[in-house]
Amino acid sequence: MNTDLLKLFEIEAEIDERSAAFLTKAIAENDLPGFDYLEFKKSMAALKEMNMDEMTALKSSFKTAEIAGLSKEKLLGAAAHYLKVLDKEKVQFSEAMKNQYALKVDKKKERIDFLKGGVTDGQERISKIQAKIIELQQELQSTQDELEKAQTNLQDTQDKFMNAYKSIQEKINQDISNFKELL
Repeated sequence: MNTDLLKLFEIEAEIDERSAAFLTKAIAENDLPGFDYLEFKKSMAALKEMNMDEMTALKSSFKTAEIAGLSKEKLLGAAAHYLKVLDKEKVQFSEAMKNQYALKVDKKKERIDFLKGGVTDGQERISKIQAKIIELQQELQSTQDELEKAQTNLQDTQDKFMNAYKSIQEKINQDISNFKELL
């Protein structure tokens, strides 16, 4: 179902597929029973595949959904439910990113501060510990490289997730707007 949801939300090529798959998996795992927003989206997608314009597909899907007991209020409520699922995943992702930053960035920064102190101490005792200074400078450079790589990777991951999140959120909000306006 996860792949179906990726297609259903028309995930664009520039959106990180892994992040989008993660979000749509959460939506699938929180699928409400019965005919709701997701089934409505599937119905619309099927009609659009038959070259039906979006407004006609929306109205036709809704008329069919009404027969299955779906009201405008239930549809909007279900869409809001999935937005809450997305928001919950965003909060969990933010917490995980915070933990990863603490683990991969903050500890590296602490290490860099420690190493810088070592470099300064070594420079004060140049005659005795020249070899130690060279060793610490090499480790400092390596640690800074690791820090930059970790920050870049984490920022990239966060950017990809947020792009996927915003894309799906916008699709759902557009659907809600269409539902409110057209139904």
